[in-house]
Amino acid sequence: MKLTKTLDNQKGSALFEILAAMAILTFVVTGMMITITYARYKALTNYHDRKVAFLVDGELNRIRLHFMKFNALPSLIPQTIAIEEPYRGKRINCRITFSKFYQYDYNTGLNVVYTSVTAVGEWRENPDLFGLTPTSGQVRHITLREDYYQKVTP
Repeated sequence: MKLTKTLDNQKGSALFEILAAMAILTFVVTGMMITITYARYKALTNYHDRKVAFLVDGELNRIRLHFMKFNALPSLIPQTIAIEEPYRGKRINCRITFSKFYQYDYNTGLNVVYTSVTAVGEWRENPDLFGLTPTSGQVRHITLREDYYQKVTP
């Protein structure tokens, strides 16, 4: 009886407490969703960065092994490699392009010429679920470079 009388004396303040609790709970859940979505997007982006870096490094190692065996660079043909199978209906492909140029090494002598090979891996990230990140859907790239000195046989 006493409990019922106490509830009757609040005159609607319990309703305001419930509405305030619901508003705070909605704010907290929305913040958690945004945080989880952003963390997942960053983890996926970092995974793609690491995977492309390994792919580009593997191609440079293939070129280096060919150079060590034959003392000449192989043909540098651009390649397209899938870095992620269909993700929300879209496949993510990485395009690896190569460029080669000759340079003089002034530190060891004026007549030393070496070949510099630059490999660039480019891909487009899929937009995240809510479009919360500014880099969502932009083209990303990783560039690695390796230098090759010709073997001099006496």
